Amino acid sequence: MSKIALVQNQVYMSYASKSDVRPLLLKFGYDTHNVSLYTSHNIKKLKNDMAAEEISAVIFTSNSLKEATIREEVFSGDFRDTFHSFLQRGKGCLIFHQMGLADEGYHDENAGTYDFLPAALGRIRAIKRKGEAPTAGDFKTSRMTAAHPVLLYPHQVNPSSLKQFCIQKKGLYWHYLDGVAPAEWDTILFDEDGEGGRRPLAISTRDTSPYRIMLTSLNLDWQKDEGFLPNILSYIIKGKCQTAVIRDPDYDSIGFDFFLAVLKSRNFRYELYEYSSLEEFRRQVKRGTHTVVVLGPHVNPDAEEVRNTYAFLKNDISGGRVKCVGIEAAGRDFKQFFISGREKFALNYLYDMEINIQQELNMHGLIDGSFWATVDTFRYLRQIEDTRSEFDNKTIQKVFQKVQEKHIEDNGSYDGLIAPTISLLWLRAVFTGIHSEGTRRTVEWIKEHVDAEEDREQILAYSMFVELGIDSNSSAGKLQSLIGAKELKNANEIELIYYLRAALLLKDPSLAKACISVLAERRSKEGLWLDVSISATVVNLLLDTIKMLQEDVIEDTEELEAAAEDMVFSTINVIQKNMNRVQGNREEVIYPWENKANTTAKCICAMLKLDKLIDMPITEIVQSLINHSNDINRTGTDKMALQIIEDFKSEARQSSNRNEELKKEIRNLKNGVRNEKEKLKELERAKAKQERTIDNLEVENKEYADQLTRSARRSITVQYAWSSWIIMAIIAIWAMIFFNGNRAALDALLTFYQNYSDIIILTLGVPAGAFGTYFILERSVLSKRRSGKQHSRAG
Repeated sequence: MSKIALVQNQVYMSYASKSDVRPLLLKFGYDTHNVSLYTSHNIKKLKNDMAAEEISAVIFTSNSLKEATIREEVFSGDFRDTFHSFLQRGKGCLIFHQMGLADEGYHDENAGTYDFLPAALGRIRAIKRKGEAPTAGDFKTSRMTAAHPVLLYPHQVNPSSLKQFCIQKKGLYWHYLDGVAPAEWDTILFDEDGEGGRRPLAISTRDTSPYRIMLTSLNLDWQKDEGFLPNILSYIIKGKCQTAVIRDPDYDSIGFDFFLAVLKSRNFRYELYEYSSLEEFRRQVKRGTHTVVVLGPHVNPDAEEVRNTYAFLKNDISGGRVKCVGIEAAGRDFKQFFISGREKFALNYLYDMEINIQQELNMHGLIDGSFWATVDTFRYLRQIEDTRSEFDNKTIQKVFQKVQEKHIEDNGSYDGLIAPTISLLWLRAVFTGIHSEGTRRTVEWIKEHVDAEEDREQILAYSMFVELGIDSNSSAGKLQSLIGAKELKNANEIELIYYLRAALLLKDPSLAKACISVLAERRSKEGLWLDVSISATVVNLLLDTIKMLQEDVIEDTEELEAAAEDMVFSTINVIQKNMNRVQGNREEVIYPWENKANTTAKCICAMLKLDKLIDMPITEIVQSLINHSNDINRTGTDKMALQIIEDFKSEARQSSNRNEELKKEIRNLKNGVRNEKEKLKELERAKAKQERTIDNLEVENKEYADQLTRSARRSITVQYAWSSWIIMAIIAIWAMIFFNGNRAALDALLTFYQNYSDIIILTLGVPAGAFGTYFILERSVLSKRRSGKQHSRAG
């Protein structure tokens, strides 16, 4: 069961029971155990629960965003990031009436926005009604959204009945929505503002959007609506129910039961029907709710209800609106699984084109910025049965308003020019009526001026008269006469288009054949006539020609049909290849062909005509073949990949053996490294020991040096002492000698010098030695003198 996050304003819950939506959800069949309530008390827990993927949808009930705490949390950056991720995973969001935002926008045009929604969806604002009663107004739907699931499933919603219900509940709406981009949102319900504009009241993201979000200004939850509200909840919580499953209640199939269990486990939504409910099934298919039908095994095609259902589905399947998937029960050597249906390739682009055209008309009043392109586009859209747009007189008034003042003259012409006036005639005749005053003036002006124009313009005018039934006989005669005088082989592509269109109007196969023959020669090597737009015009005319030949059973036209078909098939392929090739300087691509609505309308119209003409699901067959081919290629690739894997395994085994050898070598190397490490450690220990020894020696050397220093100092001191003593002694003795001539003292000094000369010289240096030598010589002299005296005395 899907889990629902219900955000409510507890202030209102405390005094108004209507503001608590849980009893209503229970009434609609939603188990209250799967409904989680979030108020200001626990609103911060919501982002964690969303990230955990437990929740299927978040519902903001009426005025829940008016509570300050809830408002602050929901508009915070952290919540916004988690919320966007939640929505991108395919989860749903529903937002009801929010008067708090509308009040903000009432005072500030930049406020009142739902800024917590993804920015890609535009800036939606809540706009408060000014001076209007809440019961005034209306609920309206457009043709494009009348088939939206929220209006059809499980109940069909009648806007008028919904309006009466809301009036009884005291109000239709108190505010509306603004800033709704048609490219992103479908407007489900709206009211008119009295000035030609719309007030969106309920909007939903488009099918092409990655998000499933619905906003409504209606107060349906508080009003306890049981018509529209169940549909909205079903769509937001579970998504679209496009698949219907039909099974025979009298047979059980374990395989089929498992198939349904797988769908349920993947949250793939489907509706199960049995024979008794096939009438409701047909009703839902007719509404467009179911587009895929799965027929279970044992469904009896002979049962009356089943037979009626098959007959009912036939047109929808061939028309591409429904696809049927069947599973055969037994009876063959192999079970058959089949898919019936046609997917119209062009429809994928038609609806987007219509949205963009509506937006262009609302903004600019013209399509592709041209009156001619606008009229031509309308002409092709009216040929497409599957179009959902309301191109009515009200829409055309925007075109008239755009060109009325500058171009449409009182005489009924468009700037007094014949070609655009012919387009104006078609526009007026189709949308305002063939007998309207404007149409009458335009017809009279064309009749008055046409004969003075060139033949080409005359052919264009009389072709339009024949198409609209204006003076049909005389117009056809003049048209036949004009073309009969022409040499077709000299005509250019545009002229050939006029002539072939005239051939269709006149139902003239010979003229058509002549035109087709020349067109075949005019086609370029690329397979086009001039460009994609002109080529699409030619293809449409060729398909109309084939249809005319088949319906009118004209004889001897097989060759003509074959030539037309050959050109159609090859040109359609070229047109498809030219998708999204943009020309011009438009800022963004909004149309798949040449980025122009007119060209795109022609291409889509041509492809839908071809789908009608061909009684085969070409797109499905081709796509199936492509998918099958891709599967085979993938299988071949897988086989090759498996062989590569085997080769890789073999190489891996060899590598593994080599790795083992390398591991052994590595182990040996590791052991060697380990031994070397041990040796290195021993060397490091020896080194450390040696360093310690050196440190000790350095300490001892330092101590020895200190001792030597101290000894040297002592020696120096002694030397200085000796020096002082010796000097003093020498001076003293010298004084005695000098003053007394005492030889005994001199002898004593000489004896002392002789005994201690080394120390004296070492201590006092060379001068002391010289001084000592002097004393020796002095002594010798004195001795000689004494000896002489003695001899003298003796003589």
